[in-house]
Amino acid sequence: MNPEAQTLMSDEIKVAKNGKPWRTEDEARRALAEMELDPKVWGVVPRDGGWALEPHAQTLARQAAGREQTARDARARAAAGEKYFWVVFAARQSASDAENVELSHNGDRITVRRETEVPLPQRFLNVADAAVQRVFEPIRRGSIPYRDAGVIRRRPYRIVREARQKDFVEYMESGNNVTRQAILASAGRASDDAGV
Repeated sequence: MNPEAQTLMSDEIKVAKNGKPWRTEDEARRALAEMELDPKVWGVVPRDGGWALEPHAQTLARQAAGREQTARDARARAAAGEKYFWVVFAARQSASDAENVELSHNGDRITVRRETEVPLPQRFLNVADAAVQRVFEPIRRGSIPYRDAGVIRRRPYRIVREARQKDFVEYMESGNNVTRQAILASAGRASDDAGV
């Protein structure tokens, strides 16, 4: 075994004997072969201006943590400059409309009672604005039986006044009455349709 290829273990990362990463990727690959490490488990990764050996699982975990942190930072930046509004969602327009309005943005989901004043951040109002349905009208003659007549907003709301982030946080912490009613109705048990 090459003396330079001897390694020091540091969080399951193997580096050269001097404690520093190998200078080139080829040197790291030679060390991987000389140490007889399984290439299906170990890989060569850039580290501190050089190249080190690291288990693939650890590399994937580190990359996932980095992506998660980037997403958290992006959400924090977006929330810092976000506006909040007190809004009222319109009553049901048809039998096919849900009793409550459900809005989801990047995995955050909110259920809002219709005809009730609630504080919401702009991102959820953007979701409501984007929920539209195309409407068509029949044409008596011609090769095309229908023509586009416009769009209908599926989740119409009215802005009452501007709100603060504090209002939204307090409202969310007070709980969701719809959820509380569902829990009380089932006496804390799983619903019948859940198969339990």
